[in-house]
Amino acid sequence: YHWQRTADTGAAQARLFFQEAIDRDHTFAAAWAGLAAVHVLRAEHYHELPRLALEKAREAAEHALQLDPGLAAGYQAMADVERMLLWDRRAARTGYVRAIALNPSLEGARAGYAKLLANEGRFAQAIREADTGRELDPRCLTMNTVSAWVRYVAGDIDTAADLCRHTLEMDESYAGARRLLGAALLASNRRKEAVHVLEGGAQSGRDLVSTSWLAHAYAITERRDAALDLLTVLDRTGSDRYVPPFHLALAHVGLGDLDQAFIELARACEDREPAIANVAIDPRFAPLRADPRYSELAARLGLSSHP
Repeated sequence: YHWQRTADTGAAQARLFFQEAIDRDHTFAAAWAGLAAVHVLRAEHYHELPRLALEKAREAAEHALQLDPGLAAGYQAMADVERMLLWDRRAARTGYVRAIALNPSLEGARAGYAKLLANEGRFAQAIREADTGRELDPRCLTMNTVSAWVRYVAGDIDTAADLCRHTLEMDESYAGARRLLGAALLASNRRKEAVHVLEGGAQSGRDLVSTSWLAHAYAITERRDAALDLLTVLDRTGSDRYVPPFHLALAHVGLGDLDQAFIELARACEDREPAIANVAIDPRFAPLRADPRYSELAARLGLSSHP
Protein backbone atom coordinates (compact mmCIF):
# COMPACT_ATOMS: atom_id res chain seq x y z
CA TYR A 1 0.00 0.00 0.00
CA HIS A 2 2.90 2.36 -0.64
CA TRP A 3 0.87 4.04 -3.38
CA GLN A 4 -1.98 4.68 -0.94
CA ARG A 5 0.37 6.79 1.12
CA THR A 6 1.48 8.85 -1.87
CA ALA A 7 -1.81 9.14 -3.71
CA ASP A 8 -0.86 11.99 -6.02
CA THR A 9 2.23 10.39 -7.56
CA GLY A 10 2.34 6.81 -6.29
CA ALA A 11 -0.86 5.72 -8.01
CA ALA A 12 0.45 6.70 -11.42
CA GLN A 13 3.74 4.92 -10.80
CA ALA A 14 2.01 1.80 -9.51
CA ARG A 15 -0.34 1.72 -12.50
CA LEU A 16 2.62 1.78 -14.89
CA PHE A 17 4.38 -0.90 -12.84
CA PHE A 18 1.43 -3.29 -12.90
CA GLN A 19 0.67 -2.61 -16.56
CA GLU A 20 4.27 -3.38 -17.49
CA ALA A 21 4.03 -6.66 -15.55
CA ILE A 22 0.82 -7.55 -17.40
CA ASP A 23 2.37 -6.67 -20.75
CA ARG A 24 5.20 -9.08 -19.99
CA ASP A 25 2.90 -11.83 -18.71
CA HIS A 26 -0.80 -11.50 -19.46
CA THR A 27 -1.55 -14.41 -17.12
CA PHE A 28 0.01 -12.74 -14.04
CA ALA A 29 -3.06 -12.66 -11.79
CA ALA A 30 -1.44 -10.66 -8.98
CA ALA A 31 -0.58 -7.86 -11.40
CA TRP A 32 -4.19 -7.69 -12.56
CA ALA A 33 -5.31 -7.46 -8.92
CA GLY A 34 -2.75 -4.74 -8.28
CA LEU A 35 -3.96 -2.80 -11.31
CA ALA A 36 -7.54 -3.11 -10.04
CA ALA A 37 -6.48 -1.74 -6.66
CA VAL A 38 -4.83 1.25 -8.33
CA HIS A 39 -7.99 2.02 -10.29
CA VAL A 40 -9.99 1.86 -7.05
CA LEU A 41 -7.54 4.30 -5.53
CA ARG A 42 -7.90 6.62 -8.53
CA ALA A 43 -11.66 6.62 -7.97
CA GLU A 44 -11.32 7.31 -4.25
CA HIS A 45 -8.92 10.20 -4.84
CA TYR A 46 -10.85 11.60 -7.84
CA HIS A 47 -8.00 11.28 -10.31
CA GLU A 48 -10.73 10.69 -12.91
CA LEU A 49 -14.49 10.26 -12.97
CA PRO A 50 -15.03 7.60 -10.30
CA ARG A 51 -17.46 5.54 -12.39
CA LEU A 52 -14.86 5.19 -15.17
CA ALA A 53 -12.07 4.26 -12.77
CA LEU A 54 -14.26 1.70 -11.01
CA GLU A 55 -15.30 0.14 -14.32
CA LYS A 56 -11.60 -0.33 -15.11
CA ALA A 57 -11.10 -1.81 -11.65
CA ARG A 58 -13.96 -4.23 -12.25
CA GLU A 59 -12.45 -5.46 -15.51
CA ALA A 60 -9.00 -5.92 -13.95
CA ALA A 61 -10.40 -7.69 -10.87
CA GLU A 62 -12.41 -10.06 -13.06
CA HIS A 63 -9.25 -10.92 -14.99
CA ALA A 64 -7.39 -11.56 -11.75
CA LEU A 65 -10.01 -13.95 -10.39
CA GLN A 66 -10.40 -15.76 -13.69
CA LEU A 67 -6.67 -16.41 -13.68
CA ASP A 68 -6.46 -17.30 -9.97
CA PRO A 69 -9.76 -18.05 -8.19
CA GLY A 70 -7.87 -18.25 -4.88
CA LEU A 71 -6.28 -14.80 -5.01
CA ALA A 72 -7.14 -12.79 -1.91
CA ALA A 73 -6.24 -9.46 -3.50
CA GLY A 74 -8.59 -10.23 -6.37
CA TYR A 75 -11.50 -10.72 -3.99
CA GLN A 76 -10.62 -7.51 -2.20
CA ALA A 77 -10.60 -5.50 -5.43
CA MET A 78 -13.88 -7.03 -6.60
CA ALA A 79 -15.47 -6.35 -3.21
CA ASP A 80 -14.39 -2.70 -3.49
CA VAL A 81 -16.08 -2.55 -6.89
CA GLU A 82 -19.23 -4.20 -5.58
CA ARG A 83 -19.36 -1.74 -2.68
CA MET A 84 -18.69 1.45 -4.62
CA LEU A 85 -19.79 0.83 -8.22
CA LEU A 86 -22.55 -1.78 -7.99
CA TRP A 87 -23.87 -0.90 -4.51
CA ASP A 88 -24.18 -4.62 -3.86
CA ARG A 89 -23.31 -4.76 -0.18
CA ARG A 90 -24.13 -8.44 0.20
CA ALA A 91 -21.69 -9.43 -2.55
CA ALA A 92 -19.10 -7.00 -1.19
CA ARG A 93 -19.39 -8.48 2.29
CA THR A 94 -18.89 -11.97 0.88
CA GLY A 95 -15.86 -10.79 -1.06
CA TYR A 96 -14.18 -9.09 1.88
CA VAL A 97 -14.78 -12.09 4.13
CA ARG A 98 -13.33 -14.40 1.47
CA ALA A 99 -10.28 -12.16 0.99
CA ILE A 100 -9.62 -12.01 4.73
CA ALA A 101 -10.06 -15.79 5.07
CA LEU A 102 -7.51 -16.34 2.31
CA ASN A 103 -5.09 -13.75 3.71
CA PRO A 104 -5.82 -12.49 7.24
CA SER A 105 -2.97 -9.97 6.87
CA LEU A 106 -4.57 -8.19 3.91
CA GLU A 107 -5.10 -4.83 5.54
CA GLY A 108 -6.82 -3.29 2.49
CA ALA A 109 -9.60 -5.86 2.79
CA ARG A 110 -9.95 -4.97 6.48
CA ALA A 111 -10.25 -1.30 5.54
CA GLY A 112 -12.89 -1.88 2.88
CA TYR A 113 -14.85 -4.22 5.12
CA ALA A 114 -14.73 -1.70 7.97
CA LYS A 115 -16.15 1.01 5.70
CA LEU A 116 -18.90 -1.33 4.51
CA LEU A 117 -19.85 -2.27 8.07
CA ALA A 118 -19.89 1.38 9.12
CA ASN A 119 -22.18 2.28 6.22
CA GLU A 120 -24.56 -0.40 7.50
CA GLY A 121 -24.45 1.02 11.02
CA ARG A 122 -22.56 -1.99 12.38
CA PHE A 123 -20.06 0.20 14.16
CA ALA A 124 -18.65 -2.18 16.77
CA GLN A 125 -17.70 -4.71 14.10
CA ALA A 126 -16.37 -1.94 11.86
CA ILE A 127 -14.09 -0.74 14.64
CA ARG A 128 -12.79 -4.27 15.22
CA GLU A 129 -11.94 -4.71 11.55
CA ALA A 130 -10.29 -1.30 11.28
CA ASP A 131 -8.27 -1.85 14.44
CA THR A 132 -7.12 -5.26 13.22
CA GLY A 133 -5.91 -3.64 10.02
CA ARG A 134 -4.10 -0.97 12.02
CA GLU A 135 -2.42 -3.60 14.18
CA LEU A 136 -1.18 -5.32 11.02
CA ASP A 137 0.61 -2.13 9.95
CA PRO A 138 0.69 0.44 12.77
CA ARG A 139 2.40 3.03 10.57
CA CYS A 140 -0.07 2.79 7.69
CA LEU A 141 -1.62 6.25 7.34
CA THR A 142 -4.65 4.83 5.55
CA MET A 143 -5.49 2.26 8.20
CA ASN A 144 -5.04 4.73 11.03
CA THR A 145 -7.41 7.13 9.30
CA VAL A 146 -9.98 4.42 8.58
CA SER A 147 -9.86 3.49 12.26
CA ALA A 148 -10.48 7.16 13.11
CA TRP A 149 -13.31 7.41 10.57
CA VAL A 150 -15.34 4.49 11.89
CA ARG A 151 -15.09 5.92 15.40
CA TYR A 152 -16.13 9.36 14.15
CA VAL A 153 -19.30 8.04 12.53
CA ALA A 154 -19.93 5.82 15.57
CA GLY A 155 -19.93 8.92 17.77
CA ASP A 156 -16.60 8.32 19.54
CA ILE A 157 -15.35 11.75 18.55
CA ASP A 158 -12.51 12.08 21.05
CA THR A 159 -10.86 8.81 20.04
CA ALA A 160 -11.30 9.70 16.38
CA ALA A 161 -9.52 13.02 16.95
CA ASP A 162 -6.71 11.32 18.88
CA LEU A 163 -6.15 8.82 16.06
CA CYS A 164 -6.06 11.64 13.52
CA ARG A 165 -3.45 13.48 15.56
CA HIS A 166 -1.43 10.28 15.84
CA THR A 167 -1.57 9.87 12.05
CA LEU A 168 -0.50 13.46 11.49
CA GLU A 169 2.46 12.92 13.82
CA MET A 170 3.64 10.32 11.33
CA ASP A 171 2.97 12.56 8.32
CA GLU A 172 1.66 16.07 8.96
CA SER A 173 0.77 16.48 5.28
CA TYR A 174 -1.64 13.52 5.15
CA ALA A 175 -4.86 15.15 3.92
CA GLY A 176 -7.30 12.45 4.98
CA ALA A 177 -6.35 12.65 8.63
CA ARG A 178 -6.28 16.46 8.61
CA ARG A 179 -9.75 16.70 7.11
CA LEU A 180 -11.18 14.17 9.53
CA LEU A 181 -9.58 15.92 12.49
CA GLY A 182 -11.33 19.11 11.40
CA ALA A 183 -14.65 17.30 11.19
CA ALA A 184 -14.15 15.73 14.61
CA LEU A 185 -13.35 19.10 16.15
CA LEU A 186 -16.52 20.55 14.61
CA ALA A 187 -18.51 17.68 16.07
CA SER A 188 -17.10 18.42 19.52
CA ASN A 189 -17.99 22.12 19.10
CA ARG A 190 -14.36 23.25 18.93
CA ARG A 191 -15.18 25.35 15.93
CA LYS A 192 -12.32 27.82 15.87
CA GLU A 193 -9.77 25.02 16.11
CA ALA A 194 -11.63 23.01 13.46
CA VAL A 195 -11.58 25.88 10.99
CA HIS A 196 -7.87 26.41 11.61
CA VAL A 197 -7.14 22.74 10.89
CA LEU A 198 -9.25 22.71 7.73
CA GLU A 199 -7.72 25.94 6.50
CA GLY A 200 -4.31 24.27 6.70
CA GLY A 201 -5.53 21.49 4.43
CA ALA A 202 -7.15 23.78 1.87
CA GLN A 203 -4.32 26.31 1.58
CA SER A 204 -2.68 24.84 -1.49
CA GLY A 205 -5.94 24.73 -3.45
CA ARG A 206 -5.04 21.25 -4.72
CA ASP A 207 -7.20 19.31 -2.24
CA LEU A 208 -10.74 20.01 -3.43
CA VAL A 209 -12.26 17.82 -0.72
CA SER A 210 -10.58 19.91 1.99
CA THR A 211 -11.80 23.06 0.27
CA SER A 212 -15.39 21.77 0.29
CA TRP A 213 -15.13 20.73 3.94
CA LEU A 214 -13.76 24.16 4.81
CA ALA A 215 -16.68 25.80 3.00
CA HIS A 216 -19.04 23.73 5.16
CA ALA A 217 -17.14 24.77 8.30
CA TYR A 218 -17.24 28.45 7.33
CA ALA A 219 -20.97 28.18 6.66
CA ILE A 220 -21.85 26.74 10.06
CA THR A 221 -19.57 29.19 11.88
CA GLU A 222 -21.38 32.23 10.46
CA ARG A 223 -18.81 32.97 7.76
CA ARG A 224 -21.28 32.60 4.92
CA ASP A 225 -19.49 34.96 2.53
CA ALA A 226 -16.24 33.04 2.94
CA ALA A 227 -18.08 29.78 2.24
CA LEU A 228 -19.64 31.24 -0.91
CA ASP A 229 -16.23 32.48 -2.05
CA LEU A 230 -14.85 28.95 -1.79
CA LEU A 231 -17.78 27.56 -3.76
CA THR A 232 -17.01 30.10 -6.48
CA VAL A 233 -13.42 28.85 -6.54
CA LEU A 234 -14.62 25.25 -6.78
CA ASP A 235 -17.02 26.15 -9.58
CA ARG A 236 -14.18 27.71 -11.58
CA THR A 237 -11.96 24.71 -10.86
CA GLY A 238 -14.61 22.40 -12.29
CA SER A 239 -13.74 23.50 -15.83
CA ASP A 240 -10.32 21.83 -15.49
CA ARG A 241 -10.65 19.17 -12.79
CA TYR A 242 -13.27 16.83 -11.42
CA VAL A 243 -14.83 18.48 -8.38
CA PRO A 244 -16.54 15.74 -6.32
CA PRO A 245 -20.25 16.59 -5.95
CA PHE A 246 -20.69 14.64 -2.71
CA HIS A 247 -18.36 17.06 -0.98
CA LEU A 248 -19.96 20.04 -2.71
CA ALA A 249 -23.24 18.80 -1.27
CA LEU A 250 -21.72 19.00 2.20
CA ALA A 251 -20.87 22.66 1.66
CA HIS A 252 -24.44 23.36 0.54
CA VAL A 253 -25.81 21.57 3.61
CA GLY A 254 -23.75 23.94 5.74
CA LEU A 255 -25.24 26.89 3.87
CA GLY A 256 -28.77 25.54 4.37
CA ASP A 257 -29.28 25.15 0.61
CA LEU A 258 -30.80 21.68 0.72
CA ASP A 259 -32.16 21.88 -2.83
CA GLN A 260 -28.65 22.26 -4.26
CA ALA A 261 -27.34 19.64 -1.84
CA PHE A 262 -29.77 17.06 -3.23
CA ILE A 263 -28.86 18.05 -6.78
CA GLU A 264 -25.20 17.42 -6.02
CA LEU A 265 -25.96 14.13 -4.28
CA ALA A 266 -27.93 12.93 -7.30
CA ARG A 267 -24.90 13.71 -9.47
CA ALA A 268 -22.68 11.89 -6.97
CA CYS A 269 -24.86 8.82 -7.42
CA GLU A 270 -24.56 9.00 -11.19
CA ASP A 271 -20.79 9.44 -10.94
CA ARG A 272 -20.55 6.58 -8.43
CA GLU A 273 -18.63 8.74 -6.00
CA PRO A 274 -17.03 6.32 -3.52
CA ALA A 275 -18.12 8.45 -0.54
CA ILE A 276 -21.82 8.61 -1.40
CA ALA A 277 -22.90 5.94 1.10
CA ASN A 278 -21.48 8.10 3.89
CA VAL A 279 -24.52 10.36 3.57
CA ALA A 280 -26.29 7.91 5.88
CA ILE A 281 -23.73 8.02 8.69
CA ASP A 282 -21.79 11.30 8.56
CA PRO A 283 -23.36 13.53 11.25
CA ARG A 284 -22.82 16.63 9.10
CA PHE A 285 -25.56 15.42 6.76
CA ALA A 286 -28.12 15.20 9.57
CA PRO A 287 -30.05 18.29 8.32
CA LEU A 288 -31.06 16.30 5.22
CA ARG A 289 -32.64 13.37 6.95
CA ALA A 290 -36.03 14.87 7.74
CA ASP A 291 -36.51 15.74 4.07
CA PRO A 292 -38.59 13.27 1.99
CA ARG A 293 -35.93 13.40 -0.70
CA TYR A 294 -33.48 11.83 1.71
CA SER A 295 -35.62 8.69 2.03
CA GLU A 296 -35.66 8.43 -1.76
CA LEU A 297 -31.88 8.80 -1.88
CA ALA A 298 -31.36 6.21 0.85
CA ALA A 299 -33.64 3.77 -0.99
CA ARG A 300 -31.68 4.30 -4.20
CA LEU A 301 -28.46 3.50 -2.35
CA GLY A 302 -30.00 0.55 -0.52
CA LEU A 303 -29.34 2.18 2.84
CA SER A 304 -31.46 2.65 5.92
CA SER A 305 -33.13 6.07 5.88
CA HIS A 306 -32.86 6.24 9.69
CA PRO A 307 -29.24 5.79 10.87
